[in-house]
Amino acid sequence: MRPPDLMYTALNDRLVAEIGTDRYLTIILADADPSTGVATLSLAGRPGPAIPRADGGIEYASSFCMPIGLIPNAEVSSFQSRLETRDRLCSDGIPKCMGYADDALLDDEGLEELFIEVFVRRGLQFVEALQDGLSGVSGRADFCDDLSAAVLERLALS
Repeated sequence: MRPPDLMYTALNDRLVAEIGTDRYLTIILADADPSTGVATLSLAGRPGPAIPRADGGIEYASSFCMPIGLIPNAEVSSFQSRLETRDRLCSDGIPKCMGYADDALLDDEGLEELFIEVFVRRGLQFVEALQDGLSGVSGRADFCDDLSAAVLERLALS
């Protein structure tokens, strides 16, 4: 696989050349090495993901690229994070969720409390527990913004 920054550039060039700049896409491009836990990401039009750690800490990655297809020769940046066993990398769709009746976004403190509450679950049960938790916080089954999540969890190597 090409590194995420090269994929970003290739996709951007193609979309601009074939469609023009009236359409664009946002995406997280990642390349993760399961043997080392190193993940390299480019975030096209997306805020950085949350990284809940197995030790209870939560980090927020900060990196940003323009959406793909918006402008020619867009500058691209990537970042790396090392995931230890049971660490997770969770895409930005969770904090963007409308969290409260007054349509305020779910803040970092609220997100951290939710991660702590559901962290013991793994795989799809983790994602479902996040969705249930967001529904409980917002009082809604449907969300005003798209609720998307990609979760990458590093498991122990046997």
